[in-house]
Amino acid sequence: MSACRSLGCESPMGPVGPTGPTGSAGQTGSTGPGGNTGSTGSTGSLGPKAATGQTGPTGPVGAGAGDTGPTGPPGGATGDTGPTGPSPTAIDPPGPTGPTRRASRINRVLEYISHKCDGMTAMTLSGNVITFPNVTSHSSITTAGWTAIDGSQVEYQPPNNTTKVIYKFSFQTTFPQSLQPTLASYRISIQDPSPTWVPIGNPNSGVGNWMFGVVSGEEIVEATYIKLEVPIDVGPWSGGATGATGAQLTTWNTLRGIRAEAHPPNLSSINPSILNGSQFWESSGLAVGSIEAVIKPTLSLIAIGTTP
Repeated sequence: MSACRSLGCESPMGPVGPTGPTGSAGQTGSTGPGGNTGSTGSTGSLGPKAATGQTGPTGPVGAGAGDTGPTGPPGGATGDTGPTGPSPTAIDPPGPTGPTRRASRINRVLEYISHKCDGMTAMTLSGNVITFPNVTSHSSITTAGWTAIDGSQVEYQPPNNTTKVIYKFSFQTTFPQSLQPTLASYRISIQDPSPTWVPIGNPNSGVGNWMFGVVSGEEIVEATYIKLEVPIDVGPWSGGATGATGAQLTTWNTLRGIRAEAHPPNLSSINPSILNGSQFWESSGLAVGSIEAVIKPTLSLIAIGTTP
């Protein structure tokens, strides 16, 4: 050790000593004083108010309310609403309710054909031509049994939707020569079916007509204008006899002949009637039995039914 000291060499360090205790913390410095609050700035002045715009023009008058006027220029107020236009024309109130459709269309006259028996022809609604007989002379009912009366027979087909046909035949009768009593029976017959003739209604019914008689010894002369008429129902029915004898035909959609018939008296003391003729025409005073005028009969056909 003394050698190192003489040579100036450092001697090795000794071991490190233990760590000393930690020193205590220093005291915290005091807080400095706060700065003063700055003063509030002054309030700025209000800007000038904009002027109100002009009112827009009134809109045109409309069918209802008038249109709103256009908006004024920017900054202006909305234009005033235009005045209300005139009221529209009022609609007339509906008329009263008419009768029900069916009630107004049933039992209507579909066809009415009527003419004197002079040979005229006419077109019917069914598309057929009906020819009225041409009566040019009087006739006498002398044939036994039922005979067609001159001028009464035609062929007829009613239009569709027919429910009833009315046949009418009117003619003049007079007495024969010698002023003898006269009598005849009359009826109407129809072809059901063709060519069979069947009396319409009761076959034993008829019209008895005295043309001359004797009352208390005094002669009484009478000439008569006879009108025969019969309604014939067409279509289904709930009661009564059907067919010609019941005056009820189920259908009538083809041509059928129809006519008036006469029957002479069955008594030898009574003379048959003179048909379609007249005596003492215009009070001429000619001899008894002189038929002075031919009276053309009249024939009519009426179809009744529903309209489509």
